[in-house]
Amino acid sequence: MALRASRGIFLIMPNLPVPRIICLGDSISQYGWNIAEGGFVGLLAECYSPKADVICRGLSGFTSEMLLHYMYNSNILDSLDCKNQDTSILYVTVCIGANDASSPTQNPIQSVPISEYRKNLVDILSFIHAAGVPYDRIIVVAPPPVADPVKYPFLCEHGKSPLLTEEYAQACLEIAKEVGSRTADIRPLWDEAEVIWTDGLHMNREGNRLLFQAIMNACGSDLRPESIPFPWTHWSQYRASTMGKGVDTNQ
Repeated sequence: MALRASRGIFLIMPNLPVPRIICLGDSISQYGWNIAEGGFVGLLAECYSPKADVICRGLSGFTSEMLLHYMYNSNILDSLDCKNQDTSILYVTVCIGANDASSPTQNPIQSVPISEYRKNLVDILSFIHAAGVPYDRIIVVAPPPVADPVKYPFLCEHGKSPLLTEEYAQACLEIAKEVGSRTADIRPLWDEAEVIWTDGLHMNREGNRLLFQAIMNACGSDLRPESIPFPWTHWSQYRASTMGKGVDTNQ
């Protein structure tokens, strides 16, 4: 499509789809837009701009059971046109399990048995795959470590513990491997002496940096920003000269 513009620029606009990155999960993803804490979702948006749009559906307090119910009843992936070539999905991140990993006596509403968590995660990934996203375009993010509850009363109130969260994180990584999805885990990148939380559970600036880095590592060379083409002609190929001289194809 050619458009006549001011100053004699003859624009040739290619019709290329702008791919999307969808971030699904709980408050770890929801707070990923937190600018004050350098949220990892915001870092993704900055990193991929203007080559891809980042959409976050992080839902605070959600467990794998709640997320699965939401996905089935909201048709969220259908509304995002996952199968539409004009709105292609670059990849989907799934970060769920931080709330599942709760003591059933202290937090019965959010606690999900690990066997049920594994089944729910399989169903979540299958749902995304059935919506048109290949398994290797799904990045499963392991629930990040939590702090010592002694230092953070918030964790005690919600039945959290480092050992319990670790069990769910390992289950998460195992399921992702079984179905052929990519994985992101901050543990190999984390110096345990470093504080990565705002409240013992949610990420501070350093925790978000590690999450972002883990996702970038999972992307490999094929899904990183430098591998994604610009969806429109680069500015350097335009010429502000006489009418009819458009894109410089000799560069």
